[in-house]
Amino acid sequence: MIPEDDPLIEHKKHGPPTCPFLTKMSGDNQKEDIEDNGASVLTNDKAGKMDELSDLEEENVRLKERTTCKVCRESPAIVLLLPCSHLAACVQCGPSLTVCPVCERKVVESVKTFLG
Repeated sequence: MIPEDDPLIEHKKHGPPTCPFLTKMSGDNQKEDIEDNGASVLTNDKAGKMDELSDLEEENVRLKERTTCKVCRESPAIVLLLPCSHLAACVQCGPSLTVCPVCERKVVESVKTFLG
């Protein structure tokens, strides 16, 4: 997205300075300089917040990978494999497993779990 297309920047340029939305979104530490041509220049505070958002998005991807079926890689892993205790399979893939896809131990039993 080019800076001229950012709705928040446009709202800051054209909206009232007392707008509660702008106050909430801007915060005290978040500053943005508008150059003569109207382009936005990010300060370190805003760039740091964008880095933090990027880190959170990466962590979200890692957590989704950890909770996804290790066999089909599509459905949520909600089947607990015993005796290794890996939460590694979905309800479609779990019943057919004889070996854990994580540690390769023999599966003695599987238990459907309910998370949340």
